[in-house]
Amino acid sequence: MANKAVIFDIDDTLIHTSDYSEINYKDTVFAMIEKVTKGRGLPERNIIRGKERLKRILNTNEDYIHGNAIQLLVNEYRMELLVSAMRGNTKAKDWLQRMDPEHIAEIGLEEFKKIKEVKLQRNIGTRDTLEFLLERNFKLGIVTTGTPRHQIEKLKLTGLYDYFKGHILASRDSAEVKPLPVLYNRVLAGMDADPGKSFYVGNRVDVDVLGAHNAGMKSILLVCGKWMGECATSTLLKKNKADLSGFMQELLEDKHLKDVAKYVPDYTIYALKEIMDIREIRNAI
Repeated sequence: MANKAVIFDIDDTLIHTSDYSEINYKDTVFAMIEKVTKGRGLPERNIIRGKERLKRILNTNEDYIHGNAIQLLVNEYRMELLVSAMRGNTKAKDWLQRMDPEHIAEIGLEEFKKIKEVKLQRNIGTRDTLEFLLERNFKLGIVTTGTPRHQIEKLKLTGLYDYFKGHILASRDSAEVKPLPVLYNRVLAGMDADPGKSFYVGNRVDVDVLGAHNAGMKSILLVCGKWMGECATSTLLKKNKADLSGFMQELLEDKHLKDVAKYVPDYTIYALKEIMDIREIRNAI
């Protein structure tokens, strides 16, 4: 007989990440400006601008190891100083001579790791919820967007990895990411789980709820994080903004009921531990 499963997203579902990344980038850049003990730090007066530059580098290629991204940021600033010095800017020349790029990068990476270990936190009630599900013989899995290395690192840092070991799928490949059913199907097959008896938990209507339904699973929407407030109708309106007035009229005429249904979660919760209150899960044998 096929197993039943509960599969989770990571970011802002199992682990708080919305504010974490912004704080981490900002504090890392601040350390590279103010906490350097050898020579000059980064030639940046605006921490927010520096944070955005680091974020841009990481977003350009998430396969970067954080240390590589920090080193690239230092190199960008160094190259700008070099160009300015070659044009006769004596202040830039002096800064360049007193700058130790390797030391600055070391300070940045040290700060980044320290913040990550301290501030990356799992959602309230996560462990209790996972233990509750295991007691009811649910298999546990992960389907998430991101690079496998980074996502697994988050699980390990927050003590959640062992709950999902062997059933963690993460990708940024457009041919398989949510809301496509590819990763869902793959992790369900790996657990020999029946989609009709399984649930997916995420915090986004447009990818998590839709993706679960595309895979034949039931969806649980956790209302939290930066996507809080999104609903089926608002998601469809965004997707059809090119002809907004026409689409709104069609909605009023109930011409898109099947489309709307794809984005409507089977269950909506406001805290992860509320999963334990869902009768279909609580009464599972």
